Amino acid sequence: MSIQQITPTQLKARLDEGWTPFLLDVRNETEAAIASIPNTDMLQPHTEVDRVVDGLPRDRDIVVICRSGGRSGMACQVLAQHGFDKLYNLAGGVNGWAAEVDPEMQRY
Repeated sequence: MSIQQITPTQLKARLDEGWTPFLLDVRNETEAAIASIPNTDMLQPHTEVDRVVDGLPRDRDIVVICRSGGRSGMACQVLAQHGFDKLYNLAGGVNGWAAEVDPEMQRY
C-alpha cells in the first residue's frame, strides 16, 4: 500500500506552494460543522468511504482527514484496497491542524 503520513505543517506548506490534492474529510456533518480545513473537496464518513470510490480522482493525490488521524488511516486502507495509490493520511487530523496551523480553529 502507498499510504503516507503528512503533518498539518507539511500539508499547509505544500498547499502554499501550489499543491492541489483532493481533500477528503471522513468525519460526519456534525463534526465538520465544528471545524473544517478550508477547501475540503468532499465529506464522507469513514464507514461509508467505499461508496464514493467511483467519484474520487485517481490522477490526483488524496489527503484523508478526520479528527485526529485514526479514522482517516482506516479510510486510507479502504481506498488502497480499491487501487488508490496516491494517499496521504493527515497525522493529527483537524485537531492537529488547529494546533499547528490555525490556532483560531475550534478543537473538540
